[in-house]
This record gives sequence, C-alpha cells and structure tokens, in this order.
Amino acid sequence: MRIRTCVLVSSVALAAACGTPGTAEGEAGAADAVDAFITAIQNADGETACDLMRPDTRQALEMLMAWAPEDEHGGEASCVYLFAELLPEEMPQQEQEAIMSLELGETVELDEDGETAEVEVVRIEPGAEEESTDMIQVHWDGERWRVGEDLIPLDGGGW
Repeated sequence: MRIRTCVLVSSVALAAACGTPGTAEGEAGAADAVDAFITAIQNADGETACDLMRPDTRQALEMLMAWAPEDEHGGEASCVYLFAELLPEEMPQQEQEAIMSLELGETVELDEDGETAEVEVVRIEPGAEEESTDMIQVHWDGERWRVGEDLIPLDGGGW
C-alpha cells in the first residue's frame, strides 16, 4: 500500500508540474514559459497568455485597453479578451502572420541571480527570405517564469 501511495502521489505531482508551463527553475523553465506564451497567442488562448504574464505587465496592458476608444474593444478591457477575441479579429493580416511565424529559438541566457533570463525567439517576417531573432526577457517570481513587457507591444509598435 505504501509504495502505491507514493507512486500515486508522485504521479499526481508530476502531472501537476507538467501541466503548468514555466514552473521549472533555470533555463528549461524560462524556455518553457516563452514557448507556452507564443503557443497561447497563436491559438488565441487568452487565459494562458495572460496567466504567463508578469502582473505589472498585464495591468499596464489592461490600462492601455481601458484608455482606448470603447468601439475598439467593445467595452471589454481585459487581458484575456485582448488575446482571445480582439487580436485574432482586429489585427492586420501581416501582423497575424508574424505572430504565427514565431517559434522558440535555441538560446537561453540565465543571469547570475537566476531570476531573469533571455530566451531566443525566431520569426520569419511575411515576405522575408531570412528569419530574424529576438531575445525575450522573462522573470522568475519564486513560483514560475513570467513574460515581461518586451514581448508585448505596449508602446503601440508591432510584434
């Protein structure tokens, strides 16, 4: 009985850990968080995308939406609405294609304190012959890695 209980508890703990992206410490967790965020945006999964964001970034994004004219967001100024409804419906085709071309790169650079990492993201711009890369910064909050403001165009710029 004792062995079965340990195996069951271990299996449940492993399943829980595997189900929450970005919870592993170090480079693997940082890369997992960015990969899950990209996948969430590409799939219009607003819940996951917003859950992977730093709280201050999410709040800033929602404040920007609240300041936008109501006809741009139908009075709904939530992060989840932005990624699940507004972007897929209202984003210009070229920017949608840019988002769909995003994928996780191979490079992850962890800083000395282990609380900030830069993760490579690769994209092929529509019409471009070569891929471009960006380094996306993520932050460890003690429980999981979270995407900061540099992956989200809070300045009104494109992706």
